[in-house]
Amino acid sequence: MSESDVKVLLKSIKKLKAKKEILSCVKKEDDEYEKLSKNERIQRKALKRIREIIENSELEQLLVNYI
Repeated sequence: MSESDVKVLLKSIKKLKAKKEILSCVKKEDDEYEKLSKNERIQRKALKRIREIIENSELEQLLVNYI
């Protein structure tokens, strides 16, 4: 293996390491987005349920009269 071959190989390794690091960062961002998305769905479901409870109770009438 010549010196030139070694240099090419080292450059390839550096490029692969850089790609691996970029992919790792992207995966972390994807994981974080997924967590946030799940929390948003959970929050929406909870708010919907709260609205349903309020609408089906006397509390809604009390709030309407209060406002």
